[in-house]
Amino acid sequence: MVTTALSGDGVPALLDALDRHRTIAAKPGSSQRLARAAAQVWSLVGDRVRDRLTAEPARAATDAVLLDVAEQRLDPFAAADRLLADLAG
Repeated sequence: MVTTALSGDGVPALLDALDRHRTIAAKPGSSQRLARAAAQVWSLVGDRVRDRLTAEPARAATDAVLLDVAEQRLDPFAAADRLLADLAG
């Protein structure tokens, strides 16, 4: 689709396409809405997990795991598993 600002050519078609996109995206259960909701929720989960692991009393254990990764005594995947296990109690 080509639009030209000076003449306005293609602008009505562009606006129609944007309206169709908004209509589809606004429907409950649309894949775009679901993807946006998932991204928001997973971001919050990550933030909250990080907050819990870096607050007392978990901070020292978390720092020890991060040091083990930095010094290559533990791989990042095992570290993640260990930190999640620490959260689970």
